[in-house]
Amino acid sequence: MYVFEMEFIPREGVDIDGEERMLASKISWFLLLCRHSGQSLGGEIRRGDKPFAYFVYAPEVDALAEKNDAPYVARDRAQLKEYFDISLTLLDSGSEKCVCSSRVGIEMRTEHGQSEAPFVCLSCGRTIPLYRLPAFEGGGFDDTLKWQEAFAAMLALENTVMYDEFTSDQLLRYDSKLNEEGRKLAKRLGQQVDVPVYYRLYEIDETFKQQPRKNVDGIYIRICPVCGKTMERMPVGGDEVIEVCKACGLSSAEEILEW
Repeated sequence: MYVFEMEFIPREGVDIDGEERMLASKISWFLLLCRHSGQSLGGEIRRGDKPFAYFVYAPEVDALAEKNDAPYVARDRAQLKEYFDISLTLLDSGSEKCVCSSRVGIEMRTEHGQSEAPFVCLSCGRTIPLYRLPAFEGGGFDDTLKWQEAFAAMLALENTVMYDEFTSDQLLRYDSKLNEEGRKLAKRLGQQVDVPVYYRLYEIDETFKQQPRKNVDGIYIRICPVCGKTMERMPVGGDEVIEVCKACGLSSAEEILEW
């Protein structure tokens, strides 16, 4: 994640007196569109010491560059540029993201919360920014963002007194409403990118050993909860291995367990 200061500097000769509230609303809408397109990660914070300056979070150093604008972002940027020069100042650098030109597959990870896009390249093991993926119908990633927000809300309850059977079922049952929606999104993306997209089954330490597994050469590999077949081991980025069911589009973390 990269942190920027995005400042909208009134252009010389442009009078904005009396229009500050309208322009602030336009800027807020523009930032929302950047989130919708996957160019930002949301959570913008308006600076109190400058009239039109915001802390903005982006998945890559050039994600907010004009060259990456979706058509609707470009339209609103052009409208704002009638009033402002838009300045981006990098404040904090983030981790490297996937830049692969081709991929063996993608994993939709459920444990990312909202700080990163949920999609990981199975070739390099790095996160794929949303704006580098084909948008769903409607031109954005609203369905993905809403699912991610819902999953993050359930994760936030996991270690609190509010954690109950409903929350547990939503996180851990492969056929819960939350996981069904995530699996549908993974399937839709797979149809667009033409590579397998696996949905990561969420697990916690207490339940990991309770999952049905089969001993394969000393490694206990998970049994797919949908079809009942043994998952396959798949390397990710050279330093990680996951387990996948190619038929059902599910994946799981791998652990070498001592029984």
